[in-house]
Amino acid sequence: MSKNEVKYLNIADSIKIKILSNIYKPGDLLPSENSLCEEYGVSRMTIRKAIEVLIGEGYLMSSPGKGTYVREYSLNKFEVGFKIDEIIRGGYSHAKLIHAKIMAPTIELVYHLQVAPKTKIVCIRSMLFQGERPVALDEKYIPYFQGMNIKEDSFSYRDMVSIIFGENYGFGYWEEIFVTGVMTDAGIGAFFEEMTGEPQKKQKFMMLFEQKLYDSDDIPIGYGKLYVESDLCRLRGNSRV
Repeated sequence: MSKNEVKYLNIADSIKIKILSNIYKPGDLLPSENSLCEEYGVSRMTIRKAIEVLIGEGYLMSSPGKGTYVREYSLNKFEVGFKIDEIIRGGYSHAKLIHAKIMAPTIELVYHLQVAPKTKIVCIRSMLFQGERPVALDEKYIPYFQGMNIKEDSFSYRDMVSIIFGENYGFGYWEEIFVTGVMTDAGIGAFFEEMTGEPQKKQKFMMLFEQKLYDSDDIPIGYGKLYVESDLCRLRGNSRV
């Protein structure tokens, strides 16, 4: 883990402690980025990454044009986060890009992204590893926009929010997560076979996490599939909603 990662994770933990100890109460507006930069002595980028972590964990919510708020919570409702390090038991050690390419949308993508059949779609496919073992296949599908950099060497492994918004994740978005146990087909197995060099079963049981990302106008802006080896899959929920 790099020094920068340690910084923003430590800041996220510090803010989380303030929320749990009721210093920041549900509904409170979080101090401005400039105030937090001054308080922690770091850049705005580091603060934004810390806030993104807490939004993903359900402690904060971003309201376009207003700021970032501490979320209300209820003991009768649970939220399941889409944090890959938590979905895969033991996390992952590294990721390998399989390809990043422009493609025509399949019928499935036309439905999920609500795009026309002639729309260009960027497909980013990566394999996640624990040591030498491939443990998850990550597929992201994003409508192509003019000026979008799709050179493979520009795609370090990132979540879909970071790929779409970059530093401007605060524009406002929301997401849906669907979790299903599936029997994979030979196409999925082929990617694992390519990574290991060993024959794979034609079908095997895996957990499929589908992610749909929407902008503040409820327009789909990204669709993702994460296939995780079933023996390594776990879910964590909390009552902050």
